[in-house]
Amino acid sequence: MAVSVVGPFLLTNRLLPLLQKTAKMPGADVRIVTCSSNAPQVFLPKDYPLRFDSPSALAASVSTYPWHWRFLGRFVFASDMILYSVAKAGAEVFASQLQKTLDQSHLPILSLVVHPGPTATEGLLEVNGTFIRAVARLAFQSAEQAASLHLFAATAERVRQQPEQFKNALLVPGGQTMKLHPVTSDGKQAGGLWDTVDGQLNQYLKADGLAPLQGW
Repeated sequence: MAVSVVGPFLLTNRLLPLLQKTAKMPGADVRIVTCSSNAPQVFLPKDYPLRFDSPSALAASVSTYPWHWRFLGRFVFASDMILYSVAKAGAEVFASQLQKTLDQSHLPILSLVVHPGPTATEGLLEVNGTFIRAVARLAFQSAEQAASLHLFAATAERVRQQPEQFKNALLVPGGQTMKLHPVTSDGKQAGGLWDTVDGQLNQYLKADGLAPLQGW
């Protein structure tokens, strides 16, 4: 959650004055791109009990491990893909709530969510076993290839011309979109995660003698 949600939350908040100022300039096209994944749809059952509205959402984000992970997945993947999936669902919540906040402020800023697809990153090759490494080298795209979708999200004219197609959607390879995880439409969970991150971040910033988050 620290990498997928808390970090982007803090960085975006710190850059918000610049983003707001730039968005009001003639001809400006301001976009915020969040890197997510289709992992929540792949690894989490439809009825998986996310608890983003809990105060422990950041410290203990995984409520339970599905049977398919306990009896199969954990022997295939070196990384905790359930934890990863929950974090990426959180990233989608952040991006969708951010778009809602920007729209309420009447700012023409796009908050976009990208699933770059299976990618043979250095980290993936380093932590996983022989089987996953072999599959990744044979079938996955390179990190450089994966970056092209982020560039599309950040620069493509079609995205600005058709914002309703790309807002509150998961941008996938080929420039297509799919639905975000259903939790993004759960007002209690989505709002709860936003408030939890905002509140706990301010506590940490205060404890370290740093400036608090500014209002969104």
